[in-house]
Amino acid sequence: MAADPKEKYLIVNADDFGYCSKRNRGILQAFQKGVVTSISLMVNAESSVQAAELAKEHGLPVGLHLNLSEGRPLVLGHKTLVDSDGFMKAKEQLQKLLSQGIIDKKEIQQEIKAQLQWFQDHVGRNPTHVDGHQHVHVFPAVCEILAATMQQMGLKKTRNPVELSLQSCPWIPQARLEFFNGVVHNAAAALDVYSKAGISFPQRFVGLTTMGKNMTEERLQQALSTAFKCQTTFPDNRWSNTCELMVHPGYASTAGCGGCGGGPDEFAQSLDREHELHILTSESFRSFLDSQNFLLQSYHDL
Repeated sequence: MAADPKEKYLIVNADDFGYCSKRNRGILQAFQKGVVTSISLMVNAESSVQAAELAKEHGLPVGLHLNLSEGRPLVLGHKTLVDSDGFMKAKEQLQKLLSQGIIDKKEIQQEIKAQLQWFQDHVGRNPTHVDGHQHVHVFPAVCEILAATMQQMGLKKTRNPVELSLQSCPWIPQARLEFFNGVVHNAAAALDVYSKAGISFPQRFVGLTTMGKNMTEERLQQALSTAFKCQTTFPDNRWSNTCELMVHPGYASTAGCGGCGGGPDEFAQSLDREHELHILTSESFRSFLDSQNFLLQSYHDL
């Protein structure tokens, strides 16, 4: 452990903007309350167009939430990235097929470029950053293709999904913990790829251990305090003193409303999203942020 840095920058990033209109409403509300400072937009979801319009109307700092593992892709005609019904393969299967060399890398590249182009066309500017739905941006093969594409487009910011307190959280189910451990393992190699491409990322991260019903004010406070006490191996600069808090606020989807072409999933229909929204917009959480002298930022600010 190390002493807290003198300046502590915090990005509070809301994922899954565009998933449904209720999600959009909750994220916008959290932004207007002054707690959410950054947003990641899914471009293949039911309410992506509405989300893009809200981003323009309210001047929201929005990045791309690259999606290669849920719903229908933007590009028609993929052979290896989708199943027989035309839906992208789930994250576990995608990882397995990537490791076996079965996924055509050209399809990954085409889908990445299509999602970035959609973002530019509908939001009217480049994304502030690029991260991955279900952390696909650190999957092997995906990170190399995404880093090269971002470098070509002059995009210089991504997410570092390595939460150092992961192993001390007994409330996380074993199956989910195994996936998170895989994310952290993949990120070690992926972040080196991004660094070599001139792409920066916050050195500190919280969010794997505080998703949905697992979020409590006490856990958030402990995780953020731990994140800033840990020594980083990178130079002491703005990025090394920045933590991203990944959150998923919103209101519950209803059956047949939302999703990426296949309807909303169980998490989207649960009250977990509203639970996060309630905690994040509470006076007590805001008081904690103020008491710790966190400087709230967006990716655009860095």
